[in-house]
Amino acid sequence: MATGNLRGALESFEQATLADPGNAVAWVDLATVQEALGDPKAALRSANRALQIAPDFPPALVLKAIEIDDGYSLAWMNLGSALFALGKHAEASECYGNVTRLRPEAAEPWFFRARARLAANDRQGAQADIARALALRQDFPEALRLSAALGGSA
Repeated sequence: MATGNLRGALESFEQATLADPGNAVAWVDLATVQEALGDPKAALRSANRALQIAPDFPPALVLKAIEIDDGYSLAWMNLGSALFALGKHAEASECYGNVTRLRPEAAEPWFFRARARLAANDRQGAQADIARALALRQDFPEALRLSAALGGSA
């Protein structure tokens, strides 16, 4: 994927999920590529599969194992992105909320939840989330633009 060969990555991750259907990280990787290729429905299916495999990772384990943490958090992010692309903004907001609980120190999930909340007509929630994103990362251009659009000081 680093080389930009998304079709090759898609084939690799599809093979990985066939070889080990219980590997949540492989499903997350597949969802990531599907989303990058503009197929939110497939990404949603793959992200849901990852979450079926590993719905209750203990947050302590997740935080200790960075690779697992990234995969698990990424599954929720991918699911949120797929739902957002399908116009299911309230559901996307819930997914991003799961990431904010798993990774409260990361600005990106707060930003994405703010965007989903705004699209779901929850302006107050969006303002609170964008403020949190900017408190965590002051140099976040997309968050600064959204804050300005919401009437905040950018």
